[in-house]
Amino acid sequence: IDDRPGIAGTLSQLGIIATDRGDYTRARGLYERSGALYDLIGDRIGSARILNNLGIVSFWQEDYGRAAALFEDSLVHLRALGDRPRAAVVLANLGEALRVEGDLDRAMAVAREGLQISHEVGDKRSAATALFILGSLLQHHHIDPRAIEPLVEGLGLYKRVGDRQGMAWCLEALAGPAAVGGQPELAAQMIGAAEVLREQVGVPLKPAELPAYRRHMDAGRRAFSNPETYHQAWAAGREMPLNTVVEMAADLVSNPVRNREPSHKFEREPIAGNRG
Repeated sequence: IDDRPGIAGTLSQLGIIATDRGDYTRARGLYERSGALYDLIGDRIGSARILNNLGIVSFWQEDYGRAAALFEDSLVHLRALGDRPRAAVVLANLGEALRVEGDLDRAMAVAREGLQISHEVGDKRSAATALFILGSLLQHHHIDPRAIEPLVEGLGLYKRVGDRQGMAWCLEALAGPAAVGGQPELAAQMIGAAEVLREQVGVPLKPAELPAYRRHMDAGRRAFSNPETYHQAWAAGREMPLNTVVEMAADLVSNPVRNREPSHKFEREPIAGNRG
């Protein structure tokens, strides 16, 4: 019946499925076909969504500069259309791409803007992502207890919207501050619980996530004199009810950990090689 909007939407959905399966070459082809149709029929929101989805594909293919450029192109469309809810989502994606690429100053500014818009439009998921990015930025180079508050808030929002992958991100990022702050058992339990969440959603660790993950996991292991004790705590976290793990993580805010002052301040100068 030559329903071009329907064809474009279906191609986009197929692209999402291919992305979830890790078939990025197929996903890119599906998105590009969908985007061409959206451009042809003049659907600017559809075009903006496709640019965002292509950015996600580039991100998972570790082409962070290209991902950031696509997210920014998507934002141009959405801002011109006044679509603030979708802009909040794309700002969260852009902030993460900039963070991984190493452009920390811009990532911080973008995440803060995304968080403000997310709160204004009531988008809990994009607010959670912005909070996760802010917490990750605070400890981009070194574990930093200042990251606890935004990460715990993001964890709670991810739980409210049922985003288990986002919960795993926050639990992993909270493990390091818990370990260096005198709660290594909780750190190991959060790593164990995060592994279960990843298994449930079928999303393994990506290359971009590995450096921070290893930093937090190693901090937990070093806090135990006996490796078997660490393993027992990790195994307990895998068996622990999710609500219990989230409640224990939230206690990190009301019960400040030791060594509150980080050994290294957050470095605000951009790292060499930023996109500019």
